[in-house]
Amino acid sequence: MKKKIWTVILVVILFLVVPIPAGPYKDGGTKEYKAMTYRVIKWNKLLNIQYTDLDFPEFQHGCFHKTSVYWFPDNFESQRKLYDSEIKTILDREGYIDYFVLVNKENKLPDDWEDKLETVTIKNYLGDDVEVEKRAYEAYSMLKEDLASEGIFVELDSARRSVAAQQRIWDDFTVKYGEEYTKRYVAVPGYSEHHTGLALDLYLVIDGADVYENEDMVEYPEIWAKIHEKLADYGFILRYLDGKESITGYGYEPWHIRYVRSKDAARFIMDHGDTLEEYLGRLPETDVAPPEE
Repeated sequence: MKKKIWTVILVVILFLVVPIPAGPYKDGGTKEYKAMTYRVIKWNKLLNIQYTDLDFPEFQHGCFHKTSVYWFPDNFESQRKLYDSEIKTILDREGYIDYFVLVNKENKLPDDWEDKLETVTIKNYLGDDVEVEKRAYEAYSMLKEDLASEGIFVELDSARRSVAAQQRIWDDFTVKYGEEYTKRYVAVPGYSEHHTGLALDLYLVIDGADVYENEDMVEYPEIWAKIHEKLADYGFILRYLDGKESITGYGYEPWHIRYVRSKDAARFIMDHGDTLEEYLGRLPETDVAPPEE
């Protein structure tokens, strides 16, 4: 009996004293594990491979812990590129767009994007034409109806823009707000998420009046908070978060939402306060924070 007790004590001491290898990951493996798990699941879905919660319990329940460092070897980056390549191959073959496409200051819109994109064009309350990716618009319409049922009224200010249109916006903002403000809030033509058709800028309708100027819209944080609570229910995320400027490259924009289609992924991103870059494991190589105001 005493021998068994001493054995247990020895095992406990060894467990507490012997260091556990932390691996080469910056944060204990959490973001790397999350990003790779997303790729594995997406790849399996594209191949119509079925899986259950038991296959990826941490992904299904959003519980990423430091032991996840053991799931992937040192060659994480090469594995990531392999899965990205395989996913792109399948999407290209089937003529699908990638609803998780990353377009930011370091990642340009894919060259073949417009060839596969299906859009609809509508007129907003201001009489402006707004072009949106087909499924994104369907989801937005449901979101808008849901918000209206609670007395919150929104409208589309803009969605998809061509490179030429983005250049005009850049020029207009420079004249109206100055160069530093423009660098903080407006994407360089060719590197704007709005080229995807999946990024939507909303504006508010308050007491029948259109509120669309940035400086006016930020005066309604309570309304934006209620809008943000419902985004994931329709496959949207808030794209540019407060405090994440060094990752996204842009200041906080409560009106800028992004369609990712997957409600589960959108809910995970929103619940954890992640950016799309963090969720995909595609952090910028350098600090891309915009200039200080």
